[in-house]
Amino acid sequence: AAFSVLMKVEENGGSFAGLYYRNKWLAVTMMVALMSMAGIPPMAGFAAKYYIFIISLGNQHPYLVLFAVAMSLVSVFYYFRVIIQMFDKNAAIEPVTVSWSAAIFNFLSVVLLIALGLFPSVAEVAKIMWR
Repeated sequence: AAFSVLMKVEENGGSFAGLYYRNKWLAVTMMVALMSMAGIPPMAGFAAKYYIFIISLGNQHPYLVLFAVAMSLVSVFYYFRVIIQMFDKNAAIEPVTVSWSAAIFNFLSVVLLIALGLFPSVAEVAKIMWR
């Protein structure tokens, strides 16, 4: 999802400044993708980080978990700087157009990022079924 938005933004000047006012769905897609990568609940990235932290703690690696949590906090700082920039009203407002196929892909990506965060066991069931 993030790379899809990044490619579209790059085609249209390469700036996230004011993206929400240029194309709301691209901004929402990027915001959800960044929040998932940061590990904010209820996104899929939170479930992934949670499972990794639990497994690491179970294998007696508390310092690794503390380091990962610290790096997650650093990533949140940088991701939220991009999110704040997307909602800047003072940026140039040049509309960004997206094809229907890209819009559908972005919508499905957002739905999956949220759904897999809310129901992470579904991903585990799918993984077992496809073995």
